[in-house]
Amino acid sequence: MKNYNNYLYEYLNKESSQLFKYLNASQDDKYINLSFNFPYLLQDFIDTIEPSDYDIDKLLEQYDKDDDFFELIYDLDDYDTNAKHKEFLINFGEYCYDNINNWSELTANMVFHNPEKTKIQWLLYEAKDIYEANHIYLEGFEYGEENFDELHIRDNKSFETEDGYNIGYNVWDFNRYGLEYIGYSYELKHGKELLMFKSSGIHVYDNVYDEEITIFSNKDPYDIILLKKDNDKYYIESRLTGNSIVNKDSYEELIKWVVNNFDQYRKHLVSDTFDKLKAKRKKRKIKEKANKFNL
Repeated sequence: MKNYNNYLYEYLNKESSQLFKYLNASQDDKYINLSFNFPYLLQDFIDTIEPSDYDIDKLLEQYDKDDDFFELIYDLDDYDTNAKHKEFLINFGEYCYDNINNWSELTANMVFHNPEKTKIQWLLYEAKDIYEANHIYLEGFEYGEENFDELHIRDNKSFETEDGYNIGYNVWDFNRYGLEYIGYSYELKHGKELLMFKSSGIHVYDNVYDEEITIFSNKDPYDIILLKKDNDKYYIESRLTGNSIVNKDSYEELIKWVVNNFDQYRKHLVSDTFDKLKAKRKKRKIKEKANKFNL
């Protein structure tokens, strides 16, 4: 695993810096990580090798083939000091990669490539429905995926974990990948409603969807704007009056308008109380944890 310096914290919080390290793992480390997810493939793999080549022949005597050597994988956690066991896990991980049935069984760092940390910029997030979109618009991103290995599983997914990660597009990537042609119009590719906001993140290439995306912590987004669509009209409502302040003919035109006019229309686009709401929610969480442990 590569060693990274504190310069990462210039753009990323501590948790996101750990994610950056995870995504930048060496190929060998990625195979080792993957190997621990597929103990049920161990028996098939062992049938293709000579156990003594990996110094596991005596260890295998403790296991019954009927159990698929399920526990063996966890008895090889000395791979940091045992080169033979490390080689076994690497080769087993590569075997898993070649023999799984569905890409969703892979780990995220096998799917995401070329990670780059990004400064604060405009991002787009496709919410699964109007209820999720309105919640984020009013309360911010409260939920996300905390398991690094499952970040690549994007569609039809419900989050229950606070302080996790979500996936969005920067403006350039949204224009290239965020829409698909359905029937006679362009529709959102991964959701039903669109939000725009500022955040730092980690830009990666997703080789399953063949897209460039940005992973962001749900702690980071601010200046959240809900981009609405009604038939062929795309518009934004004022947070102050509830009236439409801009109407365009496409999401792309609406996004461009926000980028060019945000400072002028800031009071209508974002809420000055949003940071106060986030602080209030954080204070509530601290109080809930204190009550849980009777502090």
